Amino acid sequence: MYFSISTWFVRVKKMNETATTCRHLAALVLMMDEIQRYFMNELEYGIAALPGHPESWAFVGMDTGRALAQLEFVRDCLREVPSPRFVDCGAGLGFIGMLARGLGFRPGGIELSSRYVEIANRLFAEASVAEGNVLDFSDYGEFDVIYYYGPFKDDAMQEQFEIKVERDAMPGAIIIANRKVSDTWQNSPDFRLLKEDGVGSWIFQKRR
Repeated sequence: MYFSISTWFVRVKKMNETATTCRHLAALVLMMDEIQRYFMNELEYGIAALPGHPESWAFVGMDTGRALAQLEFVRDCLREVPSPRFVDCGAGLGFIGMLARGLGFRPGGIELSSRYVEIANRLFAEASVAEGNVLDFSDYGEFDVIYYYGPFKDDAMQEQFEIKVERDAMPGAIIIANRKVSDTWQNSPDFRLLKEDGVGSWIFQKRR
């Protein structure tokens, strides 16, 4: 197949731009992982129980690259929705919400720790993290995407939370579930699997 010299240069330029973008993204991912590690190891209590709430994690630092890939996958699934409404359950410092915002989602978050909420809203005001218990939250049906990384250390409470989310989600909503403990959804006609993303991580959509 024949290509003009000008066409060839345009293609090479685009390839270089893509490679540069990938390098920049990899650098950003590495930086965000290091920032999260600082907060986890220095500011708070590491991956342990939240003080006063032994059933809940104090901090969960989701790998930024993996989280970004999940969000990109879901954004592609919802390409017809201009600004999908997104909620992060156990939002911590708002990192996931800001990633989501960068991809065109309209983010919100729920976080039990008042200290985390204060820091999140100073760092990332656009992530809109609100103080609250994810088990008491009553508006899951308002969101196109529900994200979580197992907010509970206690598996019984984690399962209770998962069932609530799956019950309350609106038809068409996509759930990004990391460190998921319940598998009842897999045998339900109400849900369809979109992607399995490693052990305990699923992306699935509510049919009805």
